[in-house]
Amino acid sequence: MKTAGEDDLQIGSLYQSFKDWYSKCKYSVEPFLKDLANYRVHFSRLINPGNNDRLDIFACRLKSLDTSTVYPILLFLMGLPEESLYREDRDKIICNLESWLVRRFVCGLTTKNYNNFFLALLKKIQAASKAKTSLSDCVCEELGRSTESTSRWPADDEFLKGWLNTEVYTKSRPDRSAMLLLAMNYCLRSTRTEKIDLEESSLSVEHLLPQKAELEDYPFSEKQSLKRTDETNESFRKRLSNTVGNLTLLTQPLNSSISNGPFKDKIEAIINDSDLRLNAEFRKDTPSLWNEEDVKNRAERLFNEALKIWPRLSSFNKVEA
Repeated sequence: MKTAGEDDLQIGSLYQSFKDWYSKCKYSVEPFLKDLANYRVHFSRLINPGNNDRLDIFACRLKSLDTSTVYPILLFLMGLPEESLYREDRDKIICNLESWLVRRFVCGLTTKNYNNFFLALLKKIQAASKAKTSLSDCVCEELGRSTESTSRWPADDEFLKGWLNTEVYTKSRPDRSAMLLLAMNYCLRSTRTEKIDLEESSLSVEHLLPQKAELEDYPFSEKQSLKRTDETNESFRKRLSNTVGNLTLLTQPLNSSISNGPFKDKIEAIINDSDLRLNAEFRKDTPSLWNEEDVKNRAERLFNEALKIWPRLSSFNKVEA
């Protein structure tokens, strides 16, 4: 579909902007309506994704990230014919876009400039398409170009620091941390693992170290390698309890039954009742206690999987779910 210069439009002036554009573009009604119908199907897929391929997975994760400013890029890519953008190249673009977004979320970086950033990126992609150059290389180069806090793609060391320290769980948006954990769970599967269709809506985020932990059940760790100089034991624990290393997924009934109980009872229930790959490690080497250092060590183990799902730049990987 011909565009109106890809301008950043205010929703209140959308209708007038469309009228102005259509009066100048000399675009006849029939092909316009045909294009509009095609893009309606594409947009519907983004807001109601199925479970078919990497694009659907990305669309699901975008809902948790609450980022729709990337939609124009995805719509443009979805509208290209197969001979202009092969599936593997499209998936590489999607992987890199998702990595850019997830890494920035985990690192606690601002989202304020996303509309301008993605608008500029769309123009670069369209120019590359017209020049018949690699779209995946174009996206990779543009995502990795900036060093500004509003648009940089965090490197592995910054990603790890955020992964260990950022409070990704908040009561207002638990779906964001759940998205990360579901991605971990899928990545931990192997060819020997049964494929189980998860009812994601039935899963809830559980804190292994409870937010209201009793000290007699969860004593402070003697080694506190992630503790900041301005933190007390209590404030350090409160922060670390909401980081990735302390979070898992359980069904709501299981979660409710063990939430603030002693770790011995909690881990036994998880081992007995959870079939998620995310929790399978506890069967091999069942910990007897759980503290801040255990949270850090588990986060580091999970980070190895995070690098497979959300690689940086051209290190695209087939591990996609």
